[in-house]
Amino acid sequence: MKNLELAQPNRRVRVTQLGITVGLALLFLVVLLWGLRGITPAHADPGVLYVDGATGQDIVTCGTSGTPCRTISYTLNSRASGGDTIRVAQGVYTENLTIGISVTLEGGYEASGWTRSIIQHETIVDGSSSGTVILLVPGSNGSVLDGFTVRNGQTAENGGGIYVLAVAQVTIQNCTVISNSANKSGGGIGVWWPEATSVVIRDTRVLSNAASEYGGGIEMSNGAVATIVGSDIVSNTAGDAGGGISVDNGSTATITGNHVLSNTTNGWGSGGILVTDNALATIHSNEIGWNTGGGGIRVNAGSVVTVTANHIHANEGGGLDAGLHSTVGVYSNTIANNENMVYGGGGLRLTDHVTATVDGNVIVNNGASSGGGIAMDDSVVTITNNVIASNYGPDGDGIIVWDGSGVADVNLINNTIISNATDGICVGDGAVLARNNIFYGNGGAGICKYKPGAIVTSDHNAFWNNVRVSDVPTGTGSILADPLFVDTANGDYHLLADSPCIDAGTGTNAPLIDFEGDARPLDGDLDGTPVVDIGADEFKPYQIYLPLTLRNVGS
Repeated sequence: MKNLELAQPNRRVRVTQLGITVGLALLFLVVLLWGLRGITPAHADPGVLYVDGATGQDIVTCGTSGTPCRTISYTLNSRASGGDTIRVAQGVYTENLTIGISVTLEGGYEASGWTRSIIQHETIVDGSSSGTVILLVPGSNGSVLDGFTVRNGQTAENGGGIYVLAVAQVTIQNCTVISNSANKSGGGIGVWWPEATSVVIRDTRVLSNAASEYGGGIEMSNGAVATIVGSDIVSNTAGDAGGGISVDNGSTATITGNHVLSNTTNGWGSGGILVTDNALATIHSNEIGWNTGGGGIRVNAGSVVTVTANHIHANEGGGLDAGLHSTVGVYSNTIANNENMVYGGGGLRLTDHVTATVDGNVIVNNGASSGGGIAMDDSVVTITNNVIASNYGPDGDGIIVWDGSGVADVNLINNTIISNATDGICVGDGAVLARNNIFYGNGGAGICKYKPGAIVTSDHNAFWNNVRVSDVPTGTGSILADPLFVDTANGDYHLLADSPCIDAGTGTNAPLIDFEGDARPLDGDLDGTPVVDIGADEFKPYQIYLPLTLRNVGS
């Protein structure tokens, strides 16, 4: 009992000492936290990292605006997390980057205040000819490349400048991809595999890249899905095909609002845009010009393509060439000043079992060995609402049909075919239905048959001032009369109010609109009965043309 009583005071002493120790520890912690209150963490802006090749350091605490990292690769591999934004100061970064997380890379910054101007503060990633410059691999879904110059990539495989490999969603915007090469395909940019379901290339310049096979500028292959919008695809080269852009092997592309200029191929197809091997493409509102070695657009091998509202001009090898069981819709384009003196079809060449609709286009001043405007064989084609004018060559017909299957290969309805070097349309072994067309001022006949097996059904056409004797109207409802255009000399082929072509056609197989989208039929002669006009234009009896300076008032 005495021993127990003696132990109790000692226990009280120990408890007291423990309380003092805990209290001192808490006091120390409070003082420490108070002292640290002004220190900024190394990752100053959550989700934002900074890189400056001139003053930065690749250390474990880098990445703030005050202490940036030195290289992009260190920042990606050691500092960044998924969802981060990496801001890169101006300068040249000699690196080959692999992106395996979802990040936004932004170039164009100046390091002192981190203000941004892509033009004034150029940020260059230089691959030093030692592989792909920027490789995006699975894990980088959702990444954005914005505001970089990507140059001097060289690879033995695909994708010299930027290679998107099996990544679902990537955006490349405000970049310049220049002077890269691939020993296979995609000299500037390569997008591969069906996992790439939503790749966007926007407001980007793809210049002077080269590929030994396909897609000197850009290639989409093996089921990839991509959109190219508002970009310049210029002076790229492919060894096989698709100097500017190649869409192949089941891929899908939307190509809108770009300039595809001065590209070339040394092989079999299309200096400008190639769509082949069961690919799908929508090509809308682009300028496609001065491409060589296969022309502006080539569609091949079971592909399905819609071509709308483009300016396709001055291509060597023709404007558009489709073949091998492809399907094309060619709508509301200007196809001008192209040449194909080797194979024929200066504006359009449709061969080898193509199914095509050609509607609402202006096809003018194209040259070819035959078929200056359009050349066809063994295909099923509907040609409506086009102006086909002033095409030239040794057999510079507006349209030539070389060979057909003996069935209704070509439906030629409501076109204006004028001032071509030889015949308006010349038919070999194919079968043509010609209806509601104007044949005016052609250097040969309006309609000619150059082989005994040609089958031509003609009705409700207007013939005038064609050189050869077959100006005699053929078929029911056809007329021999001046169509009375508004201004033939300056290419205005609208009908004047007293044109004999007004209300002189037939509604059978006629399109529901004219070449400008005006409704058919209208009551052009005001007799109370709307009837389709002959030619590409449907006369509007109450049309008032305001002076040019007043047309868009208030818009």
